[in-house]
Amino acid sequence: LDPADTLAAVKTVARENQCSATATGLVDYVSDGERTWRISGGSDFLTRITGSGCWLGAVIAAACVVAENPVLGTITSLCAYGAASEKASINANGPGTFRVAFLDELANLHANDFERLDNNLEEIHE
Repeated sequence: LDPADTLAAVKTVARENQCSATATGLVDYVSDGERTWRISGGSDFLTRITGSGCWLGAVIAAACVVAENPVLGTITSLCAYGAASEKASINANGPGTFRVAFLDELANLHANDFERLDNNLEEIHE
């Protein structure tokens, strides 16, 4: 999908169903129907390993429960995924080494890993 179509779809689904909605890809979008965010970053290796989308769903579900806010939990999860994947890709020789490194980086994230992601999160005002 075209990024504009993806953005419109996420906003429409969230608004019409009174829920939070997410679309992931090269750029991720999260909306609660009234406010919408764009999250960029992450490694292209995520598209080359099996299971990364399923793992992301589990991470988002857990974060939403802990945050008690689906939008905050989803945005936090997407930023964590991006940070861990970027760190894992630095020394990855291919999808196999990336997969192991990614799981390690995801498990070992620290608050300072999120600080550099400030430029990757943007609220969309349209």
